Amino acid sequence: KELMRLGTDPLNLLNERYTIAKEFDDTSPMIKMHALDTPMIVLFSHDLVKQYQQYELMGKTQRSIPDVFSDVLGKAFGDMQGKNHLEWRKKAMKSFKPEIIDQYTPFIQKSANDIVLSGIADISQKTGEYVYFC
Repeated sequence: KELMRLGTDPLNLLNERYTIAKEFDDTSPMIKMHALDTPMIVLFSHDLVKQYQQYELMGKTQRSIPDVFSDVLGKAFGDMQGKNHLEWRKKAMKSFKPEIIDQYTPFIQKSANDIVLSGIADISQKTGEYVYFC
């Protein structure tokens, strides 16, 4: 029943569960659900997610991925935990150093201007009215 609602009406289901979790523990709201015969924890707090990720990186906890999701997402998704995930993260973080990001910033700004902003400005100048783009 929960799995069906999770697939068809996730927002209302999770809002209901959030209300119950907040009543039980206002500082650390979380719930346990069963989906595809697998127990699953839903964390409703950024602090809880951060704490869980720290435990995961230290190898103190391990996520279990149902076989159905492993088949869809690939084996690497389930294997990325503990030291494996930490090593991958160290490699990936090299790409996000400020000097590398600064190198691409002018290109990204020019592209945004050429693709989006100049078209909006042209329409606005031609019609003399505001242009809504959101």
